[in-house]
Amino acid sequence: MALPAHSSNAAEPVSSHDRILSSAKQLFASRGYENTSTVAIARMAGTSESQLMKHFGSKEGLLEAIFDQGWERMTSMLRAIHDLPSPADKLQGLLDLVLSGLERDFQLKELYLLEGRRVRKEGRMVML
Repeated sequence: MALPAHSSNAAEPVSSHDRILSSAKQLFASRGYENTSTVAIARMAGTSESQLMKHFGSKEGLLEAIFDQGWERMTSMLRAIHDLPSPADKLQGLLDLVLSGLERDFQLKELYLLEGRRVRKEGRMVML
C-alpha cells in the first residue's frame, strides 16, 4: 500500500507567515538574533526573503511578532485567573501561568531572556 504523496500534520505551520515565524523562532533561539540572517530564516521556511519582509517588515518586526504571539497565548489563559477568589490567589495563578507557559516553550523562554530587550516600541526601551 502506497503512502500519500503529502501527509499533513496539524501541528506543522501551513502558511508562509506561520512557517517564517516558526523558523525565525527556532533560529533566533539557537543562534541568537544577531547571528541569524533573514536569508537563513526564509530558506528554512521554504520561502523568499521578500515574503518575510512583506509579512513582518524587518527582522526586528519578526522578533516582535514572535513575542506578541507568545504573549497572546498566555493572555488567552488569563481569563481563568480572573475568577480566583483572592488577590493572593490571582497573583499565584499569574505566576504559575507565566512560568508554565515558558517551561512548555523552551525557544520562547530563550528569546524572552536573551532578546526581550531588543524589541522596543516608540523608543521607550533600551536596545542592547
